[in-house]
Formats: sequence, C-alpha cells, structure tokens
Amino acid sequence: MILLNKKLFSPVFLTKPVIIIFLLFSVYNAPALSQNLYDYEHSLKFASYLFETHQYKLAAEELERVVFIKPEDTAAKLKLIKSYRLSGNNEAAYNHLKTFNNIEKLPKEFSVEYIRIMLNSEDKQNCKSYLSSSKNLNTDDYNYFMLGTLILSNKWDEADHYIQKSNTSYSSYNSLINIYNEYKNSHFKNPFIAASMSAMIPGSGKFYTGRWRDGAVAFLFVSLNTWQAYRAFNKNGINSIYGWIFGTISLTFYSANIYGSYKSALNFNKKILNNLHEKTLLIINSDN
Repeated sequence: MILLNKKLFSPVFLTKPVIIIFLLFSVYNAPALSQNLYDYEHSLKFASYLFETHQYKLAAEELERVVFIKPEDTAAKLKLIKSYRLSGNNEAAYNHLKTFNNIEKLPKEFSVEYIRIMLNSEDKQNCKSYLSSSKNLNTDDYNYFMLGTLILSNKWDEADHYIQKSNTSYSSYNSLINIYNEYKNSHFKNPFIAASMSAMIPGSGKFYTGRWRDGAVAFLFVSLNTWQAYRAFNKNGINSIYGWIFGTISLTFYSANIYGSYKSALNFNKKILNNLHEKTLLIINSDN
C-alpha cells in the first residue's frame, strides 16, 4: 500500500495528467489569450473611459497610442488635445494643433480648442486677433469667446460695451455676464488712499485693505519708537544717540508702512481679479 502511494504521487506519474490539463486550458482560453489589449479598439475604449472619469493625464497617454495607430482618426486627435488642455499641459496640446498645415484654417472643433488653449496660456492678445480673423466660427462662438477674452484681459469697459451690443444662445455666455456683474459689484481699494491713510495714521491703510493685524503691528511699532525717540531727545537734547536710533527706526518703518499699505491695496485688488479669472476659465474649460 505504501509503495502504491509513492508511485501515485511520484513526479513521473503526475506528468501526463498535468500536461493534459495544461493543454485543455490553453485550447479553451486561446481566443482570450490571443486578444491584443493594446490594439486600436481596446486603447480607444480605455482612453474614452479615462476621459469620461476626468483622468485627463492618463487619457492623453492612451490617446497618444490611438493616434499613433490610426493618425486619420480626427475625433481621437481632438480628444487628445482636450485631454492635454484639461490636464494643464497646454504646450503639448498646442504642439498637436501645429500638426495641421495651416493653424489659421483649422476645422471648427479644433479652432475652439486653439482658442481655449490661448486663453489658458495667457495669450490673450493673439486670441483676440485669431477670433477676428477666423472664418469658421459662428456668431455664438465668436461672441462667447470674445467676451471671455475681454474679461481675462481685464478690459472691463470693452466687455461692458460688448455685452450691450451682442448676445448668444449659449447658457455659458450668461455665466460670463455674471462674472462681469460680479466685477462691477466688487469693492476695490484705491492704493493712493491706502498710502495716504497710513501717512496720516500709521497702519490705517492696512486697516482699509482688511489687514487688521498688520495695521495694528505697524501702528504700535511706529508709535512706540517715535515715543522713545521723543523721550530721548527731550531728555538729552538733539545729540541724544538713543533719540537718533529710535527716530531712524521709527522713520524707516513709517516709510515702509506707507509703501506696504499701497502694495496691500494692489494685492487686495489682484486677489479679486484672480478669483474672477479663475471662475471665467472654469466656465470656458467646462464646455469640453
């Protein structure tokens, strides 16, 4: 009985059944194993999934393979350019657009992408020129992107004039108008008023721009050093060393406080504009 068991489980005895099972498994799974997961159809399907789930960087990598396999697939090329733009890689998106012979005569869908890429790349002046020269955009597209360009260029007076004379059927156009209305209702700070206030009362210009802590620190520091300088001069006269030290410190921080208040107002306004620009780009990029 022991000899039988040893024979049953010996490597030689097990070889034939194992080979038979392996062959049957291979034949049964041959169709699945023969599939190429990196062919055009599978790559396109996977790229579409990545794009729809907002994994734009990965989608771009997969679409590069799709376009390489089938260069004539313009829909895949368009989605590739969109993926690069939405992932923040505007340079790569633009490089793919340059593969067209004449960038001034792009198909409409690619023209729209080119405009969005320029708006995301701080190339507002060229975008405005391109809009004026492009022949394949309809009136709605033109008005929509022109208003977006004016807002991102901080040409608010032109944007106001443009809103009065134009309109589109796009709901996103109304969203851009809301951005303009938000700008009109924003309370910007005048840098010269901020500087003048701090010149009269140290730190008050910072209070004006909402920086209460900085304003309080500036007021206390300048006031204390001025008081120390006054005491020293009052006690020891014009030749007081401590008087000159504290007076110099006080004057230095007083001057810096005036300039700091001026810059604080500029930064306050810049923050409002940056927020409006971010909202504008979010609207423009959402139409993908």
